[in-house]
Amino acid sequence: MMQNLIKLFERIFQSLNANTIIYIIIGKILLFLTTWQGMKLFEPETSPFHDFLDYLWFFIVTITTVGYGDISPESSGGKWVGMILIVFGIALFGAVIGFISSSVIFILDKSRRGMMQLHERNHIVIIGYHPEKTKTLIQQLLGDKHRENRMIVLCYTADQADENPLPECTMGVKNTQGWKNTLERACLSEASRIILDLEKDSLAFELGLWVNTLKNSTSHVVVALEQVERGRNVVDMINVDFECVDSNDTSMISQACQDPGVSRLFLTLTNNLQGQVAYRSNIPKTVKSCQYGTLLHWFKTTYDALIIAITETQDLNPVIVENPTSTRMIDGGMGFYYLASERLTEIDWDKMAQS
Repeated sequence: MMQNLIKLFERIFQSLNANTIIYIIIGKILLFLTTWQGMKLFEPETSPFHDFLDYLWFFIVTITTVGYGDISPESSGGKWVGMILIVFGIALFGAVIGFISSSVIFILDKSRRGMMQLHERNHIVIIGYHPEKTKTLIQQLLGDKHRENRMIVLCYTADQADENPLPECTMGVKNTQGWKNTLERACLSEASRIILDLEKDSLAFELGLWVNTLKNSTSHVVVALEQVERGRNVVDMINVDFECVDSNDTSMISQACQDPGVSRLFLTLTNNLQGQVAYRSNIPKTVKSCQYGTLLHWFKTTYDALIIAITETQDLNPVIVENPTSTRMIDGGMGFYYLASERLTEIDWDKMAQS
C-alpha cells in the first residue's frame, strides 16, 4: 500500500509542468515577502512579526487555514495586511490543492485505462493477456515468498480489455498506438524479466523482434509457445538466450521467469540422449533402514548418482517427497528417484549396509 502511494506521488510530480511549479513557487515567495514587509511596516518593533521564523509560522498557519491564533497583528495596517494574506494566501493554496487533486484524478484515470507512461526499473513485463491463465501466472509469480520484489507490468490490447484487467496486482499498459509505443511506455528497456505470452506463436515471433531491440543486455526473456519444438528454432534466430516454454504450463513460465534456465534443466532431465537424466528405482524390502543423508552420500560416492526424491511405496503412482531432510529414515520397500548419466541396473545394497 505504501509503495503504491509513493509511486502515485512520483507520477504526480513527474506530470507537473515545470512552468507551473515555478509559478507556484514564485507566487508563494512574492506573497510571503510583500506581506512580511507590510507587517514590519505597520506592526510595532516588539511585535513577533519582525522575526523571520515567527512570521513564517504565521504565514503557513494562515494560508493553510489552520489559524492557531497564537500570533495576530495589533495595528490596523497589520490587520489589513493580514486580510490580504488570508484572501490571496488561501486562494493560492486552494489553487495548489485543486491542481494536485485534478492531477491525482487524471493520473488514476490514465493508470486505470492503461495509458500511463511508466517509470519502473528492475520489473517484470508480461506481454499478452489471457483472463484465467494470466491471473494464475501472476499468482504463481507472487506466490514465491522469497522472490525478489519486482513490480509486474501487464501489456494488453484494447480488444482484450478496456481497463487494466488485474489492477490489484499489476500496472497496466494498453496497446493503442502500436507495440513499440506500448513497450516503451512499459519501460521494457529497464525490465529485468520479460514474458511473451501471446495468442499465436507468429505474434510471439513478431513481438520477439521488438523485445530484442528494446530490452537491455541483462534482462531475461521467456517466450511461451504453443509448439515449442518448432518455435524454438525461430526464436533462436531472434536471440538464442530467449527461453522457450510450453504456453499451457503456467508453472514452468513462472519458474523460468524467476529462475532463468530452469526449463532447459527439465528438458535435459527428460532427454536420454544428453546429460544427466532422472530415473526411478526401488529399495528391496530386505534392506535395513538408514537415514536419507547416508543413502544420498553412498549413492553419490559409489555410483556418482544424486537421489532427488523418495516414495513411501513402490506403487505406479506413489506420493513423491522431493528433497527430504537428511535425517529422514529410509526403509526397505520404499522407492526413490535419482539423477545419473545412465540407468543403474545393478545396485549392491549389501555393500551399502556394510558401509
